[in-house]
Amino acid sequence: MFRLPILWLLAAAGSSLAAQTTLTVAQFEKSLPALHAMHDKQAARELASTQLTERASLERAAHWQAQMPGKLSSQALTTLVDASAFLHPPAEDTPATPPPDIDTQKQILERAVDTLAKTLHKLPDFYALRTTGHFEVATPAQLLMQQQALALDGQNQEGLLSAAPRRPYLPHHELGPVDPAAAKGARLFFIENGQQTVTYRDGSEVANVSQGAGGWPAVFLGLETRGEFGPILHMVLEDALERGVTWSHWERGSAGLLAVFRYAVPKEFSHYEIDSRSGKPPDFPAYNGELAIDPRSGAILRIAIQAVLRDETGVPVDSNVLVEYGPVDIGGRTYTCPIHGVAITRAEDLYATRPEYLNDITFTGYHLFRAEVRILPSAQ
Repeated sequence: MFRLPILWLLAAAGSSLAAQTTLTVAQFEKSLPALHAMHDKQAARELASTQLTERASLERAAHWQAQMPGKLSSQALTTLVDASAFLHPPAEDTPATPPPDIDTQKQILERAVDTLAKTLHKLPDFYALRTTGHFEVATPAQLLMQQQALALDGQNQEGLLSAAPRRPYLPHHELGPVDPAAAKGARLFFIENGQQTVTYRDGSEVANVSQGAGGWPAVFLGLETRGEFGPILHMVLEDALERGVTWSHWERGSAGLLAVFRYAVPKEFSHYEIDSRSGKPPDFPAYNGELAIDPRSGAILRIAIQAVLRDETGVPVDSNVLVEYGPVDIGGRTYTCPIHGVAITRAEDLYATRPEYLNDITFTGYHLFRAEVRILPSAQ
């Protein structure tokens, strides 16, 4: 069914959407004044049933967030942007600059390997706050069944929830139907934030226990990623360079052009570990994705991993992870560290009867990790 862009549909007050809208980045930007003028709840509903056909950059997303009328629309916009993270950017962000020759491509990749090794070696001991917004696309009945199962599972974990309040379900609120015309009634839900203090010490990441929505451990909230502070980069570079990396395109970044490469790793050479938490051995699926590299410094500024595995019933499940890196001040010096991440799990179900999970991850509050000693005067 054909749908007009948001700006046209909202000309009449109280108009509802008939089916899911797909918009380019430019079309969406034209709808911002209309969204800004709406009530927060109405804007969230419009955004929940909208999809982008191109990737939105962090800079664009920040500009769009400033136009949102409230908290609900801001949350719905987060999922809209994150869902576009694995798409191709708009044409205006991919200049028609000729690709570098093969020797230059090799030099860029070699510089990335060398820079990664040096960067991790020079990182000081620090800690940062990792905040994860948990979202889910499901019917109300599916969410209710899932939360009941999570509550029961949590109560069966000896002592794990002893400090958490006893409540039957995880806190959540609905943002809107993802497709108002669909009979099954799938909706976009926000399942609140989980926070985790990540400590980087002696050259490796030490993650403290995540606290999820309402004090529940985040392990019960569907998704958990790790390795953003180096291991994930090492794994992809080693696997991808072993099997071959191909040139993709130039892309405009916040500090200049980025060299973007594509890669594909077969299952027999994969070191990408996915734990199901079902007691089964971890899976190492085939995966593919992109590397966006600063050709001048060799810094990897974006990494995307897309894999397909099968659940216990044999249904294919997409597992997509993206991490974006940027300059971070730690103790008065600038380092390249994670600033944003996306994790999406989606079953390839023709009838959309299975929930879809999305995590929006931000890394903030970088601080130098140091011991403090106070010398107190004598009691004499």
